[in-house]
Amino acid sequence: MYNNISFMLDPCDTPLYYSDGSFSAEKEEDSVAFGKQNLSDKLRVYIYQPSKENVQTIAQSIIEYINYALIRDGILLTSIKRL
Repeated sequence: MYNNISFMLDPCDTPLYYSDGSFSAEKEEDSVAFGKQNLSDKLRVYIYQPSKENVQTIAQSIIEYINYALIRDGILLTSIKRL
C-alpha cells in the first residue's frame, strides 16, 4: 500500500523517515530496544549536521547502542533538510 503525502517544509525543518527496525533494535544481553524517544533525542542532537551525516551518525548510534549485535529487522533512515 502506498500513501501520497504532501507537506510544506519551513527553513531548517528536517523530517526523518525511519523503519521499525531503527527503534526496535535491541541489545542481546537485556532486550532493551533503542526506542522512538532515543531516536528523537539523537535527531535533536545531530540536527545541525547535513542530512547525510545526520543519518550516518544516528545509524552509528543505534549500532553502538546494541553493542554491534545482529540486527533482526532492517534499519532504514532517510532525512531531508530545507535550507
